[in-house]
Amino acid sequence: MDKGFISNYRARAKTLQEYRDIEQSLRMLEGRLERMKNSEELKREMEFEGKLTALLEEYGLSLTDIVRMLDVKGDRKAAGKPRRKKRAVSFYKNPHTGETVEAPSPSHLVLKAWRKQYGPETVRKWKVPQDSGDVTPA
Repeated sequence: MDKGFISNYRARAKTLQEYRDIEQSLRMLEGRLERMKNSEELKREMEFEGKLTALLEEYGLSLTDIVRMLDVKGDRKAAGKPRRKKRAVSFYKNPHTGETVEAPSPSHLVLKAWRKQYGPETVRKWKVPQDSGDVTPA
């Protein structure tokens, strides 16, 4: 058989399959849309939106104006979950190698290796105070 014919046939079949897939998706979406149109919840939402829009127009306000009015502190981020405090970065200096490590958490890979090699108590003593000028990360 001719290779051009086969590749042309595959391209057409692919296009036809894509068309059928889109057609099926469209039928499914039309069904969902019809069910939503008959939904009492949607009808209530649309009625509320219409009344709210009319009320806003009557008083010359926008939704942004209403949000600002209701935002007592002026800080919407404060209303959310409280954020965790960032961990203080700790510095450790290995007296054997002179290597300094900046570790945002105790599970830092180099610290783990040092703990395994020298013991956790020894490595804990290598912590450099924050106010010390001896911190020069390697």
